[in-house]
Amino acid sequence: MRVLVVTKIYPNAAEPLSSPFNRQQITALSRRCSVEVLATIPWFPGGGPGSSVPAREVIDGVEVVHPRTPYLPRVGHALSAGLYAAAVLPSVLARRDRFDVLLGSWAYPDGVAAVMLGRAAGLPTVVKVHGSDLDLLAQRPSLRWQMSRLLPRADRIVAVSRSLAERAVALGVDPARIDLVMNGVDTDLFHPRDRAAAREALGHGSDRRRWIVCVARLRPDKGVLDLASAFTSLAKGRDDVALALVGEGDARGQLEQAARALGGDRIILAGARALPEVPLWMSAADVVTLPSHHEGTPNVLLEALACGRRVVATRVGGIPDVVHAPALGALVPASDPTSLATALAEALATPYDPTAVAELGARGGWQESAANLAASLERAVAQNRTGQGTSPVRPPPRVESVRSRARQRVADVLPRSLLIRHGARDRRQVALTFDDGPDAMTDAYLDVLGRYDARATFFLVGDACARWPGAAARIAARGHELGGHGFTHTIFPSLDAAALKSELERTDALLPAGPGVRKLVRPPRGATSPVSLLRCARAGYVTVLWSRDSDDCRTDRAEQVVAALAPEVVEAGDIVLLHEGQTWTLDALPPILERLRSVGFELVTISEMAGFSRAEPAPAAAAG
Repeated sequence: MRVLVVTKIYPNAAEPLSSPFNRQQITALSRRCSVEVLATIPWFPGGGPGSSVPAREVIDGVEVVHPRTPYLPRVGHALSAGLYAAAVLPSVLARRDRFDVLLGSWAYPDGVAAVMLGRAAGLPTVVKVHGSDLDLLAQRPSLRWQMSRLLPRADRIVAVSRSLAERAVALGVDPARIDLVMNGVDTDLFHPRDRAAAREALGHGSDRRRWIVCVARLRPDKGVLDLASAFTSLAKGRDDVALALVGEGDARGQLEQAARALGGDRIILAGARALPEVPLWMSAADVVTLPSHHEGTPNVLLEALACGRRVVATRVGGIPDVVHAPALGALVPASDPTSLATALAEALATPYDPTAVAELGARGGWQESAANLAASLERAVAQNRTGQGTSPVRPPPRVESVRSRARQRVADVLPRSLLIRHGARDRRQVALTFDDGPDAMTDAYLDVLGRYDARATFFLVGDACARWPGAAARIAARGHELGGHGFTHTIFPSLDAAALKSELERTDALLPAGPGVRKLVRPPRGATSPVSLLRCARAGYVTVLWSRDSDDCRTDRAEQVVAALAPEVVEAGDIVLLHEGQTWTLDALPPILERLRSVGFELVTISEMAGFSRAEPAPAAAAG
């Protein structure tokens, strides 16, 4: 397979340390495929930030060409994708006969432009999304409009975390065309080392203080100013702690002021460092921190854990999937220096075994990540060859409303052995359901439900259960019902019979017996087909969808989740979709529970709502 990559996030001669995650993954991909990179450089008349970058270079054996794209500071962001596509089009057209697929890395402008370029060149297109490209840029109305129009037309979308996949769905991308491809870690570089030896190698061999290390761009949205404030609070009254910041950025001046205010070398500004030196800084740490305001799946945390260092990070994006056990570290709210200072102090006081941390936090290497990316690219090529490429944009709301009503009518006549979408409309019952757990916040959810004596149904992901041993048992012990949500969170209609059976059974093997009397499953992202429904039923599972969406994957504001589940909105018999691992959902739960109870709703499990009893025939028998 021959892959043409288009992206602005790639190193070059002027910025050799830029985007190491993209460099490592694309280099690994080049070991499997023929790869060329069009690494764009912004340009405006008279120069530009990359005017010294050569037109062509070879990086790690990969041919890299640097087309210039028009750059209009402050006024041209909404025009960027169109200008980008126009500038790169000649380079793509000159190469279209030599490549099988186009990969755009970063949603905007790269990904949106890649879809335009793929259409013009007749190449299938895959867009990889990383974090702030969807978390931040997609919140700007003009950019969101472009993303919602173009990204659904990509043949595949690659997301580095489940939260980003949900963001893509909110933009209209068909869930069946999203692939979850986690970043890798170079374990030849990132592995447990002796702390004292690492400090000696960095020239700090005599420093016996407790080190907090942050490896990040020095920008406010990376939380480095929050970290400076938290460290200033933590350092008062004690001289046994130091903060080392590895990176460069616009906030350096403010951090230098904070360092001067503390005096001495309490804050070490190490500057940007070459990748081989980064593991030394991590290994020199007692704790590594990343207090970002938004993230995809940050490699710096994966690398810190591979070095055997516990972390303190913010509960945003895909970070809860990385810091999935207390032994790996602690999570705090974003933009909260007080909570950050408390968590850092506790982390510094907590002894741990670096080898155990590295084993528990282990992820695959870059070769595995590249293999998964290659598989997504191959699917795009195969779709294009069979005429299934270029997914249609989701229909307008009015058309989708008609389709939704049609699906509801179909669901209403299917037997309960196949599908449940709501309960009896003449009983004031509501079933709260929680998807995507367990994770670091599961116990907090259980505590809130316990305070209101509310029962719920949790649909758990198998690999998350494996990473959080004991969590499923604690849920069942609190009287809640358990169901499966796939082992790898892969949508069911894309699986053959054997793969679907494996997803069901591997997850079910990790679920303890609970109060439920039937085996329940919720398909990831609610994606079903007649075939997958029947396969689930024949395997002995009842498929459970929902009739009321909390929209907690489309917002990060608790008040919007509360409004979506207001008593005047929720109907008797509703099955409510909520998600674990989100602070805003957790914050929304108390008012939701109070208001539903205040108008007489009983909060029940799915089995209670459906009226299942042990005397009923098994779903497989009912399905025939």
